Amino acid sequence: MAEISKTTVAILLVLTILVSVMGTWTILQSVAGAKTGPSAENAQANTNSKISLTVEKRPGEPDGQSKISLNVEGNR
Repeated sequence: MAEISKTTVAILLVLTILVSVMGTWTILQSVAGAKTGPSAENAQANTNSKISLTVEKRPGEPDGQSKISLNVEGNR
């Protein structure tokens, strides 16, 4: 197997670091420009919600098995 020169390894290392830094910078820029969810003011204005949880044991099912349903309703 042919040996790779130290110069080639150094160039590949520098290129790898540059690509990594550029990728990180690009991701950070896209995250900084992303829109977030509702503001705290809007979130507090929508306080009317209804949450219900029902756990039912179906007839004929063995012990330890149940049907669970969760409904979340809110005003927007």
